[in-house]
Amino acid sequence: MKKNYCKVVLLTLSLLAGGSALGATPVVTLGSTAAAVARAAAVNSPYVINGTGNSTTFTVNAENLPEAIKLTATPGFEVFPNELPAKAKNIKVSVTLLSTLPTTTGKEILRSGDYRAYVNFVGNGSPLQQKALNENPAYTGKDNSFRQNDFNPTEEGYTVEFRVKLDSKKSAFDVEAVTTAGAAFKACVEPQAISIYNGDSKINIPNPSSSAAGGKKLFYNNDGLAHTFRFVMTSDRRIMAYRDGLLYATLRAEDYGHQAGWAVADGEISENLLKNADFEGEYNYREDGLLNQVQGWIVDPIDRYNCTYDVVPFEIDNTFDHNNHVMKLQRYNWNDGWGSGTVSQIVDVVPGETYSLSFLAQGGMDKKSGTNMSSVKIQEVQNSSKGNSVTITNEEGMEPYGLDYTASADCRQIKVILHNERFLNGGGWGSNPVAFLVDNMVLTGKARTLDQLVGFDNSNSELGYFAYDVTGAYAPLSPGFGDDVDALDEVEALKDAVLTTNADGFTVLNIPSEIEVDVFDPLGRSVVSRRAYAAGATIDLPEHGIYVAVLRMDNGVKSIRFVY
Repeated sequence: MKKNYCKVVLLTLSLLAGGSALGATPVVTLGSTAAAVARAAAVNSPYVINGTGNSTTFTVNAENLPEAIKLTATPGFEVFPNELPAKAKNIKVSVTLLSTLPTTTGKEILRSGDYRAYVNFVGNGSPLQQKALNENPAYTGKDNSFRQNDFNPTEEGYTVEFRVKLDSKKSAFDVEAVTTAGAAFKACVEPQAISIYNGDSKINIPNPSSSAAGGKKLFYNNDGLAHTFRFVMTSDRRIMAYRDGLLYATLRAEDYGHQAGWAVADGEISENLLKNADFEGEYNYREDGLLNQVQGWIVDPIDRYNCTYDVVPFEIDNTFDHNNHVMKLQRYNWNDGWGSGTVSQIVDVVPGETYSLSFLAQGGMDKKSGTNMSSVKIQEVQNSSKGNSVTITNEEGMEPYGLDYTASADCRQIKVILHNERFLNGGGWGSNPVAFLVDNMVLTGKARTLDQLVGFDNSNSELGYFAYDVTGAYAPLSPGFGDDVDALDEVEALKDAVLTTNADGFTVLNIPSEIEVDVFDPLGRSVVSRRAYAAGATIDLPEHGIYVAVLRMDNGVKSIRFVY
């Protein structure tokens, strides 16, 4: 199915070296000479946009091209306009940074027939404004549940905060927020865990402060103290989660399925109900190199000796060309495996309605035994025994597949699953599994409209207050241990610690000698670890952004959030 064609990347940039000088406007020329391409190679360093929501421009010249020009942006950026006429001359194109991450790299891609041009960008997201929410709480009573339906946040996002004390093993506090636009999450705080809901199941969030070698990645919320939890929904629908002022996770709300009760009415027919259906969105890897997050999808289980996942470039035809990506599932060669590899997404549906799923796929079979091991399934969430599936039978060349499914009378959600079966009956040893590839998924059918609400369900925990702010996404005023810090006299030696940044990273002053310092990024990943840090020594950081430094002694811990 691959199609050979001429791929010509002709790019001329009138940028200063480094590409980040304010006021310098890139000029992209399609259809230029080979000499111009050579000149461009010396100056095509990324152009920098500072601040979420800020924009910059570049100019397009294509006087000699007879076909229209299509413009697309990689995740985190937005380009306008997205199409230019043939023979465009001196037309300005605007690029806007949408991402709230500390650093986002990407590019704008211009296509005109077989001609291609690229402009590289780096976006530095704006740090969240700090704001206290405890002074004007929405609720301070002792009811087991609370809901507020006049929840109508701005496009800048919203903030939810609560303070609870969990003593019992049965204590739990569920918090949820949803808007009609789909900016939604449900999370759970338990004695030793914090998790995010995917439909009716919970996915644990690891604690970066206890994730070092030998750590259990647990949260110790049952230590006899009240703790403050904040969940922030940003303008680009990221969930920034804080515990006592410490940022411990940055998640994509889009990755997690809705609660069935959030859908309150039938919507219109949608051409595609799936998120990131072409796998051109964001994806993330763990520290061990395994892909563990794909925008809009849940990958599970993650184990290199069972099944691994990847989002890889794959040329299909001239429409998608070599910038196209596909979802790849690969079984381990020399082991039967202990479970099926799955990539799944939950979709709200209307009972009794018929939904049509189409996609491109190839591979997924064992060449040794000839067994077809891969399929795409539709499964009802409320009753997993109901559903439909299609088996992938072609080894090479992406081929179209499809299936229809009519939701049962009790069905409110379906799960679309890319399923890679484990080897059965000892077939793994010496097998030759072919990678399972999927792309261009389309789920057509009637949509559901969402409610707008914010609230909680409390089980056996002591609530201090519950608050929310619909005017934007706000970080806590400062990291710390909250009102109960007096119960932790052992951190006295660290209370006067001062962190300062410099050209290479940061230093910490006013501390005892040889403390432990761990640094985490906004996704909770370890960046630096020092076991015997001396006051005033510089700790180098890999790039500019938001970090959390955790200072540790045998008898105390202090966390400092900072921007480098």
